[in-house]
Amino acid sequence: MEKSLDLSSLLGKIVRVERGGPESKCGRLISFKSDYFVLYCEDDGEIIYYQTNHVKSISINTQDYSDQTVYSTIQYFDHDNLVEVLQNMVGRWIQINRGGPECIQGVLSDVFDDSILLVVKNEVVKIFTFHIRSISYVTNHEKDKLSTKEVQKDNKEDKNEDTSKQEDK
Repeated sequence: MEKSLDLSSLLGKIVRVERGGPESKCGRLISFKSDYFVLYCEDDGEIIYYQTNHVKSISINTQDYSDQTVYSTIQYFDHDNLVEVLQNMVGRWIQINRGGPECIQGVLSDVFDDSILLVVKNEVVKIFTFHIRSISYVTNHEKDKLSTKEVQKDNKEDKNEDTSKQEDK
């Protein structure tokens, strides 16, 4: 029998999720449910939903004496489980996982009990919900940065192809 993680003593506190790596993030714990919790990152305004069964550690900042009620004005999806949160994100641009090779961004197309469909460029990607570590909204600024990187990459590839064609002549 799986036990629910009790984070009530950390609610409203500044915490660090994971000790390092791409999933590591520091922010205010604003909500927790049976299978996920919500972290608000004040520095960039990002809201991240972490699936609890993938989190290895949560550290508390012992010097955090801030007002614990400030987080109550932050708007986020507050549902009983992660699947319900995902259902309310359908049609939105989201990021699955924080970084590394499993990080992916796209428009959430559909949600099932065990998987989701994400539209990424001209592909529809099926992702099993068990393997999702975190979910966050991607702001327009972040989408623009991603688009700029993709355009630069495409331009570089085009230049390489042009160089190869000229050398063949």
